Amino acid sequence: LVVLLLVYVFNGEFDRFTIICALFIGLPIGAGPINWAFQRFPPVASLESKLDNAKQLFRKEFDEEVERITSFYRMQKAFWYSLNGREFEEQITEMYVLLGYNAELSNKGADGGVDIILHKNNKNIAVQCKAYKGHKVTLPIVRDLYGVLHSGGYDEGHIVTLEGLTKPAIEFCQSIYDKKIKIITIDEIFQMVHVKE
Repeated sequence: LVVLLLVYVFNGEFDRFTIICALFIGLPIGAGPINWAFQRFPPVASLESKLDNAKQLFRKEFDEEVERITSFYRMQKAFWYSLNGREFEEQITEMYVLLGYNAELSNKGADGGVDIILHKNNKNIAVQCKAYKGHKVTLPIVRDLYGVLHSGGYDEGHIVTLEGLTKPAIEFCQSIYDKKIKIITIDEIFQMVHVKE
């Protein structure tokens, strides 16, 4: 606009020549400030894009920090002993998922006492979680799981427990060969957390 006024002053009128001169002279001069303005004050769409990127970065860092803290607490016995039965099952289900299993937390009271159903390497695995505090899993519970393995067509079973199994229960697990029952204690749970990390 300034160039257009200057050309008008020298030429005396707004004709085609005046406008062409103004554009020819003014556009190169105005390009610098225009570019500066766009860089200094980017369009709203550009700002929104940068804001979205910042949100995604913050979310990623936040999730990583939450996972780090969660992993720390999972390595503490107090964490596992603070859980009720259902919370214990949920945490164990998540551990299996992180280890590459297709893990399904069953409905409470369903599936004949099976708490988690696992699928991996063409195997169907029934898991019973026993968050007992102060006493061990007994032989009748192990026998019940053994029966479920047969009736449900499972390939093997896992018993996940905080306190371990009684001697007769352990001996029973060691004596069967057609359906393997694996015992997972708090120490094995810590190993699951460590392998996941």
